[in-house]
Amino acid sequence: MNRGTKEGEEYEKDFCIRFNKRDSKLNLDILDNYSLENIYAVHVKYHKFSSITEQKVKPKSDAFLINLSKDEFDKSRSDNFFLDEDSLKHIQMQFLPESGISIKNLDSKKYQIHKFTYESFVRTFEDKFLFIGHLIYERKNMIHKNNEIFYNLKIPKDVFLKKFDFLHNESDPENLTYQKIKTYCKNQICLAINNSKKIQDIVFSGKGVFEDPFYASYFFQDDALMPIKIDKYSVTTGSGRSRGKYTIVIKP
Repeated sequence: MNRGTKEGEEYEKDFCIRFNKRDSKLNLDILDNYSLENIYAVHVKYHKFSSITEQKVKPKSDAFLINLSKDEFDKSRSDNFFLDEDSLKHIQMQFLPESGISIKNLDSKKYQIHKFTYESFVRTFEDKFLFIGHLIYERKNMIHKNNEIFYNLKIPKDVFLKKFDFLHNESDPENLTYQKIKTYCKNQICLAINNSKKIQDIVFSGKGVFEDPFYASYFFQDDALMPIKIDKYSVTTGSGRSRGKYTIVIKP
């Protein structure tokens, strides 16, 4: 089961160990309303059902918090204070509502906030043209590859271009037409994210997609736990476009 890079997974586990050891270097001020005496962090080991993809995928939370007595914790933990979902199979436990935590490596800016496949994008934005319009190539020496995109996504080129005929003139060079379409689609995707709480939840926390506690209410990086929030983000195409693996990625 591939849940991400090995380095990232080790950092997630390390957070759980440090939390359970009560590492004084962790900034947990956001949890001041809780008594942490019997609260412990559990690493999310398994994929979870997504209502968007309708299959089990990597959830938004990498860890979550539970209420557990000291005796139960001592019986369940490993020698290094680590807990994961397997640790809890034979005990009664209660997770803290909305305690899912998205954990990122120190100073990392290269992670994905969210990745949309064609199907999940259309279910979310209800517009296949925005997906294809952002996916297309715009450089003059690359635009021939758009024919493959149209073929694979089963949309005739003339139908696609007609959808955006308000953006360009008949005299425009073909690459300029694609540039205008791509820019428009990117802007519309950002506008939809910024103006829709539902889409924001899908992209940034996974709320409404995963069951609690597998959507993320908190973000952990640089030894600080903070609430999930909309911050600066960019919309890009995924790395598999040239191989026919079409995705749109939201990054910091």
